[in-house]
Amino acid sequence: ADLGKIALKPDRPDPTKLITLADVADVELEPSPKTTVSRVNGEDALTISVTKRPAANTVEVSDAVAELLPELNTLIPDGAKLEVVTDQAPFITQSIDTLVTEGLLGLAFAVLVIFVFLLSVRATLVTAISIPTSLLVTFIAMRFADYSLNILTLGALTIAIGRVVDDSIVVVENIRRHLQLHPTAALRPAERARVVGGAVGEVATAI
Repeated sequence: ADLGKIALKPDRPDPTKLITLADVADVELEPSPKTTVSRVNGEDALTISVTKRPAANTVEVSDAVAELLPELNTLIPDGAKLEVVTDQAPFITQSIDTLVTEGLLGLAFAVLVIFVFLLSVRATLVTAISIPTSLLVTFIAMRFADYSLNILTLGALTIAIGRVVDDSIVVVENIRRHLQLHPTAALRPAERARVVGGAVGEVATAI
């Protein structure tokens, strides 16, 4: 109705006589031509995409939408229902679970290898503590930097766990070697601290 009342430029001498769009055309509400077809389980469907903002968390957005679905289903006409076809949150959750599993496996095998080769409970405990401690510090830094867990950060953490294990083994093994080269260091705390500092300094640049 509003479009039909749009005034056109008059082509008559009488300027008081307005010509509207409805005077020269049939203005009707018609469905637009179909350019795409969307079906779910073989039935016609209307596809709605919920896209998060860059600063939002994918899992939190997915949970919020899932929480609203039962209420929204009561508001739509009978015969229609809302159904989730694609959700990215499970992939991220699975990646986090995989990261935890791989981290625990890496920790267990690193502890086992160090204990078998060095036969030192103290060196084993140092490596066992370094992995969860480094992850904890990383999560704290991510929290303050307002970074969320996504494919990039999860991939970086997965690689970092391997690096932490390798670096821990290298440092502990080098300390062990230097202590063997200086047997008296075990009896003198000052000399022991110097030997340990020198051993760490040797590999610090490479690490």
